[in-house]
Amino acid sequence: MLHVAHSHFTQARNLALKAIHYADLTQNHHSGSASALQAAPARPVSIESIEEPDGASPAPQSFSKRKLESWKCEDMRRLQEGWQMVLIAGNRAAAQNAFRSAVHNLHGVSSLYGGDILERLTNSLQRLVEAVADIRPFRALIELHIKACRAAVFQNIEASMGTSLKVCALLEAEVARICHAGPEAERICA
Repeated sequence: MLHVAHSHFTQARNLALKAIHYADLTQNHHSGSASALQAAPARPVSIESIEEPDGASPAPQSFSKRKLESWKCEDMRRLQEGWQMVLIAGNRAAAQNAFRSAVHNLHGVSSLYGGDILERLTNSLQRLVEAVADIRPFRALIELHIKACRAAVFQNIEASMGTSLKVCALLEAEVARICHAGPEAERICA
């Protein structure tokens, strides 16, 4: 049973790495996405901070692509920094709760940022981080989710939809297996 689970995880990891490699290639081909993530402003976004052109009344069409990119960058930055804090702070509840909050927030806007793929990825990640008390033993699986989320947010994944769907299915299956294991889940990753 453990060999089968390891095999599924290895398959998921390899597919995710292929998708990420593809995303990195297309990201380097397209301008701005990677540098936008690194240069994301560290300010919270609120409905009051939305700028309307020339005093126009609020309308969904008034959201510029630049504003949406800024939000994407900020949410991904929070997710990545939240995970780094978990790794640094260890089993401190505050760090793990901040990461859980970042996952929850990204899941809430997933349909706006990355459609069905991002929604599935964030749902799977949220399920995992809510199912276990200490999320650190699941580092590899969490990092695969984060990388896949980043690809879904910043890349046009339509070209690799088949691979994206396989990555989602394998990550979801691994999370389901861990959630099904209950309290013994942490021993699975040891």
